[in-house]
Amino acid sequence: MTKVLWLVVMIIGSLFSLLSIVIYDNYFFSSILILLVFSICFFLSNSNNKVKNFINLQSFFLLGFLLFFLGRMIAVLFNRNIGSSLFCIDFIFDYCEEGDGVLYLVFIINLILISFASAFVFSFNTGRHSSKSTIVIDCKHVSKNKFFVIYLIGLLSLISVIFSTLDTVYLAINSGYMALYANQAESYTPPFFFFFSTISISSMAVIYSVREQFRPIYFKFIFSIFILSMLLSVLTGSRSSFISGILLIVWHFYKNKSISFIRYLAISAAGLILIYFLDTIAALSGARPHDANGSFLKTLSETFYNQGITLMVFNSSINVESYPVLGYLKTLFPGVQVLFSQFGVTERYDFDWSSFMTYHENSEAYAAGFGLGWSIFSDFYVLSFGFLPIFCLLVFLLGKFVITVNNTESQFRIGLLFICILSFFSIVRSSISPLIFTIIIYLIFSLYIRTLYFKRKSWMK
Repeated sequence: MTKVLWLVVMIIGSLFSLLSIVIYDNYFFSSILILLVFSICFFLSNSNNKVKNFINLQSFFLLGFLLFFLGRMIAVLFNRNIGSSLFCIDFIFDYCEEGDGVLYLVFIINLILISFASAFVFSFNTGRHSSKSTIVIDCKHVSKNKFFVIYLIGLLSLISVIFSTLDTVYLAINSGYMALYANQAESYTPPFFFFFSTISISSMAVIYSVREQFRPIYFKFIFSIFILSMLLSVLTGSRSSFISGILLIVWHFYKNKSISFIRYLAISAAGLILIYFLDTIAALSGARPHDANGSFLKTLSETFYNQGITLMVFNSSINVESYPVLGYLKTLFPGVQVLFSQFGVTERYDFDWSSFMTYHENSEAYAAGFGLGWSIFSDFYVLSFGFLPIFCLLVFLLGKFVITVNNTESQFRIGLLFICILSFFSIVRSSISPLIFTIIIYLIFSLYIRTLYFKRKSWMK
């Protein structure tokens, strides 16, 4: 009952965040209220859900939401002058949202938080209605030969990823960060780097799930290479994989430990310092420009403001109409786009929603290799055809998925959790499609190694 009351408080806070915009005609108080609603969502999602601390899947997802969706609202707390440009975007799209558009966007932000928290408040028992049911079972002992096949696949794919990353660093240094995206305007070709990266993550997830059955040196060796491949990506100017790698390290060492309040403060302080130096680290190779001038608070505010651009990317995505139908296939069945060329579809904007949004708004920028990115909530909005009850249901089901994955009573789910830990922080600013594709590859590997198989089981005694 207490959780339901807190959910009611979230709803009331959401209403006041809307009213404050209408009454005060500024975004400072609204930002405070939205951050309050976020805080309640964070603690509700971590309350009595088989978690030992805040270092878990739902926390990483919500921290990504905080940085990429609410980053500008944090920035307003440091610098109230930013409030006037809180809902502005001047890259590819060039506008400032105002009036009803702002109210609608703030309304959706609150709906996302309430819907996600609701998944952790309400539970449903479906029961069993048949004497026989197909269930998922994982074996306890894995074949050594099959393990080393997966190990070899993972090692080779990781080597490919590292070499590709080094080539990308070289390209970014010599031609700039945007050169990495210049080929988006060309005819579609299968992204081999993405494929090898997916293979490496999927195989690493299998290895992680059965690591206790084999000598520790095998796991430590490949895990170190895997972390290195993620940290190296920051030299290309990309920061998401770097942060995900750091979070993976923290989760690996602390996921089953009780953490004191002092240690939480230390981890939080380290996180703020990392955010402060994030652009500096990303600019070490020269791939991304960075101005180191300014006070700590000013730099921190600018970093939060810049990272929070995903909020306006989402806003831009919901204002575009007539997304290509093939995008539904590409999103829900990733990989199917390799077949599109057989039917004369070769342009990304004909099946990729993010590319379509950029091309639709600014075809010249698209041809030059510029892009806005995307968000999982943009996926949900397009998939729901803008009908908010369905949109909320999809966010609610995402929360239920998190609860299911967190239940790591089987080897298979441990590997699935590993994949989600890597993805959920940055999925706020990307499509759900890569995650689906990675899980599909992981399913194939799990069926091969027999950490997953299906069996008909009778429930009759």
